[in-house]
Amino acid sequence: MIIHSIWARAINGKLIVIQAEIDIQSILQELDPGPGYELVGVGIDVEELERLQEVMARRPRFIQRWFSKPEQMQVESAIVPAADALFRFCLKEAVIKACWPEVQLTPAQVDTSDCGIEQVCEPRITKSANSLFVYAKCRFDVDHALAWAVCYNGAKQVSAPSHGV
Repeated sequence: MIIHSIWARAINGKLIVIQAEIDIQSILQELDPGPGYELVGVGIDVEELERLQEVMARRPRFIQRWFSKPEQMQVESAIVPAADALFRFCLKEAVIKACWPEVQLTPAQVDTSDCGIEQVCEPRITKSANSLFVYAKCRFDVDHALAWAVCYNGAKQVSAPSHGV
């Protein structure tokens, strides 16, 4: 299944439009942990760099509120801190959406310190989330980030389809 998404927002009097084509089947294949896991959800987030730069300028404590100490160090040491913050922010949002309603997470409970752009990663969930497994990936373009995450539950074993004899 392919989702065609158009994201638009007015910023400083100009309309920003991002078009994304998201192939859910490809995401599920790429981020599949194998048999024995039940799909909880898929989360997708698109964010624009200029918007995050404005938020960071208006709210100096944004980085401290949204990111763990290791994440903050990575953001602050990045060549373009706003771009690094954007990709981490986008990943967190996708993970939160993928895990809901199985577990309700805050951004501080999703640690992306082991994640890199264009890499499949396993963000750590610091809240007790039973046996949830999350796989995520973020694509970063010049002015926006697109992240997707898939959340699986390993405690609920998926039974194989039964075939009549």
